[in-house]
Amino acid sequence: MKPFCFGIWRKQAKEPIGQIQLKNIAWEIPATQLGYFIGSAWQRQGYASKSITTLLRVASLEREFQRVFERILPSNAESFALANRLGFRE
Repeated sequence: MKPFCFGIWRKQAKEPIGQIQLKNIAWEIPATQLGYFIGSAWQRQGYASKSITTLLRVASLEREFQRVFERILPSNAESFALANRLGFRE
């Protein structure tokens, strides 16, 4: 199954600063894995938070996903903290 993949852009910029996607889709549940990255110059400025929040709204309202999950490397404390702030459970 092909993922849904989107660029993350600043309103004023002509170049993308990151990417966000829904991948590993299981339509029979329906569930999907969330993946994202933000360029290092743009991290910790709210871009990931805003992008994830927006995509989660689209995923639940338009695509009717019942479960969205993340796989985060144990060493990625910032992504764990962001996931917790956005309501993901470990």
